[in-house]
Amino acid sequence: MKKASSIFLLGLLLLSIILPGVLGLTTRADTTMPLSYVEEAINLGVQAVKTAIRPLGNYMYVMPDHPSPTISVEYNGEIYIPGSFLDPGDLLYKTELVEVTQYSVAWRYYFNVDSDEDYDIIIYARLQNVDPSTDKLTINVDKSEYTITLLVGTRDPYKYTSVNEGFSTTIYINDSNRDKFHSARYVARHSTQLAGWLMYEEGEYGLSQGLLMTMEEVGFWYDVYDPIWGRSNSYPDNYWDYPQKTWLANGYEAHPWDKSETLLNYPYRSRMYILDA
Repeated sequence: MKKASSIFLLGLLLLSIILPGVLGLTTRADTTMPLSYVEEAINLGVQAVKTAIRPLGNYMYVMPDHPSPTISVEYNGEIYIPGSFLDPGDLLYKTELVEVTQYSVAWRYYFNVDSDEDYDIIIYARLQNVDPSTDKLTINVDKSEYTITLLVGTRDPYKYTSVNEGFSTTIYINDSNRDKFHSARYVARHSTQLAGWLMYEEGEYGLSQGLLMTMEEVGFWYDVYDPIWGRSNSYPDNYWDYPQKTWLANGYEAHPWDKSETLLNYPYRSRMYILDA
């Protein structure tokens, strides 16, 4: 009964988000919603969650932030992941939005890999929607003072070696390779905990264990959404009185990174960490 009610609530939530676009539904107060629509919403939502789950370290899993055509630079044995630099004043990295249209977005990455006063590598990228299931990613290396390796994507990324200024390539993103293109940034918080309990209810115990282990590893013992799954019955009444075990947990340094040619993950440093909220 517990599982049924939890899944049904999740289904209603997913239904309100997914089905209007998928089935062309309109919201009307006098519309009777067939149970099949709820079941379809649940199935679509569960599959979307499973597809998004990413490995973290050697034995854990995490929910990434969002889909992203991340382009990283490898130089002199170091991998530079866009967005993972916490102090933009040190000139390690910046990004510039170049173009936004109804069907495309373009930007430039700026990397400083030798810690001098200018940017050594400038990469132009443009993502264009081709059709409902395909996007076209165009990459041009506008400037590079060094021979580098490009990693495109975050999970088994495309690897381009001996890249110099003037290099260009095009990648079509579709269902066959879409799992490569999630953000390298992750947040060990509600989405990972919720996905852990959802996978448990779905019988995906390996995924569930890995997701929940991530939360325990970094010190997040409780989650405000746990009552949805009936997982808060043993919690102490005053568990929110322990901020180090709820908001800051074990600290930013306890969150694992992955910086390899097969997997890229870095933890988001929120304002709660920065300001010690």
